Amino acid sequence: MQFAEILDEAADEEDEDLRLARVCALAISTYSSNERTKKPFNPILGETFECVLEKTGGVYLSEQVSHHPPCGAGHAATDKWTYDITSMVKTKFMGNWVDVWPLGRTRIRLNRSRDVYNICPPPSRINNMLVGRMWIDTFGEMSVNNLATGGSALVKFKECGFFGKGRWEVSGDVLGADGEVKYQLKGHWNHSVTAVKPAARCEGEGAGDGDGDEGGEEIVLWTKEAMPKDRDKYGFTHFARHCNSAAGCPPGLLASDARLRPDRAALEAGDLNP
Repeated sequence: MQFAEILDEAADEEDEDLRLARVCALAISTYSSNERTKKPFNPILGETFECVLEKTGGVYLSEQVSHHPPCGAGHAATDKWTYDITSMVKTKFMGNWVDVWPLGRTRIRLNRSRDVYNICPPPSRINNMLVGRMWIDTFGEMSVNNLATGGSALVKFKECGFFGKGRWEVSGDVLGADGEVKYQLKGHWNHSVTAVKPAARCEGEGAGDGDGDEGGEEIVLWTKEAMPKDRDKYGFTHFARHCNSAAGCPPGLLASDARLRPDRAALEAGDLNP
C-alpha cells in the first residue's frame, strides 16, 4: 500500500488501456521493498495489521489466516477502489538460495469504471541465504487481466545476469481486448516505470504530422519514494514509519494488531533481552 495513490490515478483515468498500465505500475512498485532484506517478523495465527492510508483515505487491514502453511489475507477500500490480496507461497531450498513461487492472487476493483483486475505475480529468489550478502531477485512473468473489458498485460521481470547485468529491469505490453498492443511498459522495479504508445499506433493517430516514427511521449506511471535521510537499522521507509506511528493507527485498534505485541515493542525499543 506504500504507493496506493497510483490506484487513485487509475480510477480517475479515462483511457481504459492507461488504467490497466497504471494498475501494472502499482503491482510492480510493491517489489521495490525487496531491496530491504531484513528478516521478516513472523506473525502468529490470527494476528492482524491495520493502518490508515494517509494519501488516499481509507483503511487497510490484513490478517494471518493460516500458520502452516503460512497464508495472509488483506483488504483495503476507499471511495475510488477496493484492493484484496491473498498471500501464499511455495518455497524450495537450493543450498545457498531459496526459490519462492507466489500462490496467492491480488484483485483490484475501480469503482467508477467498474474495472476488475486480477494479478498473478512472478517468482522470486533469495540469494546468499547462508554465505555472502543477502539479496533478492525477481524474474519471470506477471500477468494482469482486466476481467471487465478483456484487456490484459504481460510484464517481464528480467533475471539478473553476470556482473549485475539486467538487474531490476521490467518491460511489458498492455493489450486491448482485440489483442493489439496499446502501451509498452519499461523501467526498473526498484526505481520507476513508464508507459509509451508504440510507434505504429502513434503513426495511425497522428498520420501526416511526421511525429509518429519514434513512438509517443513517455508517461511516468511510478517513481520510487526516496528513503528517509535519517535511516534506521530496520531500513524502514517513510510509509513504514507512518504505519508504526500513532497517526497510522485507526481508532479502536484490534487487540490482535501486530503493534500491540510486547515482543515486537521491545525489539523496536532496542530491548533484546529474552
